Amino acid sequence: MRSRLKRLYTASGLLEAYLLRDYLDAEGIGTLVFNEHSVGAVGELPCNEALPELWVRDEAHYERARALVLAYERRSESRASRTCPGCAEANPGTFDICWRCGTILDS
Repeated sequence: MRSRLKRLYTASGLLEAYLLRDYLDAEGIGTLVFNEHSVGAVGELPCNEALPELWVRDEAHYERARALVLAYERRSESRASRTCPGCAEANPGTFDICWRCGTILDS
């Protein structure tokens, strides 16, 4: 039986799409980013059709990927900053890795 691609998420921009792609990849879920180069077509294409999309490579992983994306979205809503345990630098609440030293931030 062949695995099928399934659209998972429409990102607000390439940075978010790549962040989620890497996050899911670290969780063992393969994804692809579509519309990576469509931003240049805004004006010719409707804005919402040019946004980057994240697709799961194997639809068998869709439900787990969706749960992880929902958890990401909940964390993103919390804007409280976090202090890095490695260098004591303040980081936005949406960061998982310290922007200054690369230390993984506590959840």
